[in-house]
Amino acid sequence: MHALIWLFTSMGSVMTGQKGIISKFLGAKLALKWLFPTVLLSVAKYLGLRVRLGRMLALGLFITMGNQVAHNSTLISGDIGAGTASKPDVLNHFQGAAGLPHQCGSITTT
Repeated sequence: MHALIWLFTSMGSVMTGQKGIISKFLGAKLALKWLFPTVLLSVAKYLGLRVRLGRMLALGLFITMGNQVAHNSTLISGDIGAGTASKPDVLNHFQGAAGLPHQCGSITTT
């Protein structure tokens, strides 16, 4: 729990102190890529031998999805600026990252 509090506090300080970074989305993406693995290692060290495989897998999935959110935020901000963003594209990125089948209308592909 302390690791997650530290993560979100660090994210807040990165987001507010980004004067040297061109895009706030880029700063968030960099922060997520650096901080999530650190949280995973901190939690693993804290729990030690008591950790159960399921908890570590869940945390790993959370980190993977966090990185995907950061990546999609960057893509979405670029698409919004270019006027090419669409909800199905965004949904497909998240479904693919989660290992779910992509759905487009009534057609489902795996």
